[in-house]
Amino acid sequence: MDFENVRSSFVIYLIDNNQDRSAFVGQALKNRDFQINQFDNASVGLESVESNPPHIVFVEFETLKLSNKNFVQDLNKLSPESRIIILASRYSFSEAYELFDSGVFDYVFSDYFKFGESEADRRLAISNVLKSADHAVEMDFYKFKNEQLMGEVEEKVNQSGDSASGFSLHNLWLQKLDKCDNFTASVDCFMLEVSRYLNASSVMYLKYVPSYRSLVSSRSININDFSAGDAFDLKTMFKKHNLEEGNFEKSGEFKDKIYNYTLWENTSIISFRVNGDLKGVFVIEADSTRETDSFILACLNSLALKVSNIVLERKLHTSSHLDESTGVNNRKYLMARLKEEVARSRRIFIPVSFILISIDNFSEHVENSSSADVDTMLRMLGTLLSKSSRLNDIVGRISSDEFGLILAHTHYEGALIKAERIRQLVENTDFSQVAPGFDTVTVSIGVSEYPSHCSDVEGVLQQADKAMIEVSRYGGNQVCLSSVPSNFNPDYNYAK
Repeated sequence: MDFENVRSSFVIYLIDNNQDRSAFVGQALKNRDFQINQFDNASVGLESVESNPPHIVFVEFETLKLSNKNFVQDLNKLSPESRIIILASRYSFSEAYELFDSGVFDYVFSDYFKFGESEADRRLAISNVLKSADHAVEMDFYKFKNEQLMGEVEEKVNQSGDSASGFSLHNLWLQKLDKCDNFTASVDCFMLEVSRYLNASSVMYLKYVPSYRSLVSSRSININDFSAGDAFDLKTMFKKHNLEEGNFEKSGEFKDKIYNYTLWENTSIISFRVNGDLKGVFVIEADSTRETDSFILACLNSLALKVSNIVLERKLHTSSHLDESTGVNNRKYLMARLKEEVARSRRIFIPVSFILISIDNFSEHVENSSSADVDTMLRMLGTLLSKSSRLNDIVGRISSDEFGLILAHTHYEGALIKAERIRQLVENTDFSQVAPGFDTVTVSIGVSEYPSHCSDVEGVLQQADKAMIEVSRYGGNQVCLSSVPSNFNPDYNYAK
């Protein structure tokens, strides 16, 4: 997203009683065209909120404690839409983090802003401030886009000429749709509404798989013997009749396919497209006239806009840094973050640990299972690692059979405990429930830590890899801590 044209409309409050730091941060934000209001007291800043509510508030933690300990709660009451970002030193970070659940949007280390610090450290510190500000702008932008999309929904319903009662029903359903946070839930919400509207009619959704040019049975309502995963190959039909994805659902051949599959005497077939791209087909046990029913089409329009909005919101969190097969971060992103964390550890003298996880006997699993089952197992393992991690832990996939986990502010003893919990969790999980053939999955885990075992990012990886290989020599399904290289001197010592 290009922020150049929107930053100037954002009001930022900067609250900090350190004049040097406030001047440095404020000037950097002004250089990005933000509107800046600066205060040296949190209570004074609050007094201005009602007349000029801020989009973003940067508040230094010590300033907050000195002037108004309830600042976060008070600001949320006055201006719940404001994004609160706390500047905290490494010494007060743990205390500041306790405010996270009160409505804090982000945290930025306040060290290294003062004169006397190296220019490189000051540039890095201010870049973190600017990134946090732009992230807040991006969140507000997508929220605005969501409101625009919902406005388009109402406009299209009005244009469709629905009766007042129909519009009221549609609005009630929109409230349910608005609570859905993913594609599947949104599709289910639509099918439930269509089924209700048509007095408990059966509804089925066929998902379109563009790489195979096929439809696959995916979801259903009121179908007792529904079978998910049945495929409808469209390639031959497209080629035979010179049809495109834009009109195949109207062809007699496709209608015959649906009849032979459902055996329904009356069938309505409605294609589902988002921004012109075919996503699937809804098949309804109802007279074909329902294909032009204004209420159903209004709901379908709303569904398309909702899915489009979900895609927009996902771009905030899932971009090129994700591994498509597992849903966790990819190697490139993980290595970049590890480099950042080691550099931060070197500056703030707090260790960072790395856990390297390798799937035991992975080649045998691949040989004896379908590629779909292997992908399912990998995605499930990625989900287990993500759900069992702390908010600031970073999970990623390193290779076909290896995952990595970065534990910031964690020494190796804490990492060992975490690694053993992961090993037991994987061993006790029945992957065969979703991936037949994977009755038992175990992992070998190597643990390393900077600065105790190495002096740079490459060393972190090498030491964890050596520890993991040591586990593999003894049959796997174990955890091993990296050994300290001979004659090694750590960059710094810390108290555990």
